[in-house]
Amino acid sequence: MIISNPLVSIVIPLFNGEKYIRFTLESILKQSYTFWECLIVDDGSTDHSVSIAEEYVRKDGRFKIIIRNRLPKGGGSCRNLGVSNAKGKYLIFLDADDFLEPFCLKQRVREMESNPDLGFGLFKMLSYYGSKENAIDDCLRVFPGYSANYISRFIKADSPWVISCPIWRTDVINDKPFDINLARLQDTDFHLNILLNYPDILFGIFDSLPADVYYRKEQESRNRYKDHKFLDRIIESRIYFIKKYINLCLATESKAQFLPYLKANLIDLVARHTLAHNTSHDEKLQQLISSSYQDGVLNGTEYYLLKISYFTWKNTFTSKLPLLKGVFRTLLYKRVKLNA
Repeated sequence: MIISNPLVSIVIPLFNGEKYIRFTLESILKQSYTFWECLIVDDGSTDHSVSIAEEYVRKDGRFKIIIRNRLPKGGGSCRNLGVSNAKGKYLIFLDADDFLEPFCLKQRVREMESNPDLGFGLFKMLSYYGSKENAIDDCLRVFPGYSANYISRFIKADSPWVISCPIWRTDVINDKPFDINLARLQDTDFHLNILLNYPDILFGIFDSLPADVYYRKEQESRNRYKDHKFLDRIIESRIYFIKKYINLCLATESKAQFLPYLKANLIDLVARHTLAHNTSHDEKLQQLISSSYQDGVLNGTEYYLLKISYFTWKNTFTSKLPLLKGVFRTLLYKRVKLNA
């Protein structure tokens, strides 16, 4: 039972989300738990997103719009701005196309109030294409059968939960903002940052309770992976992410145990993205391979396999030989034990 009725802050980055933002805001308005504020942080939308959000501000004073007026753009900057303006004891991050079940806030606050030692709680989120009736349980992957080593999984970019699954005690994240240098992997980096900086933090996994938030997948989101600019942003972010955490692990002896997982991330990056796509980040990626060898993250065999494989995949002639590409890819995955 909820006795104190603590305020929940809901932070939503918004950029050209006119297609679904009304649906998202309606789901917040329908919450059975009424002690909330919703901070909508616009990132320079050029469609009707802001005017739709303004309708809800006029309708209910618990909605607020914040215009991001400083660079860089991106969800991380917007979330940081939202956190700095949040007044709630608890905080939830939503994307502009997520929506909540009417019982979401009540369920989450009840569990957090019943467990005051928790820094955050994790709840089921379902994803779907087309209709909610087609929803599948693929956003909270902390069930039996999955590794409980959540830090290593985030480092490998195998996220065990996504941004809308947790409810946070706001004071846990006030000084642990999102990295605004990342165009992608912001959520992964944020969760990893919390777990590394608060090694003793307690969190609850409430996977036996009903799913209370939904993530909408659209066909156009699949098509983004055919867009070379989008892929370049992914590669740029993964290079930055891997380099950042290699440096952190090397600087902190207690974190050196995570280097094998960063190695797995690096090998996966090379294997996945240079196999099929030309990018503008060849030099940075090759520098990362070389520096990883010099720092002892890669051994000699792994280094030369990566260099040879990278040349094979990028070379105009050999890229036309799928058998050769397959041989090198198999050697990499087996030799360096990608699934460490």
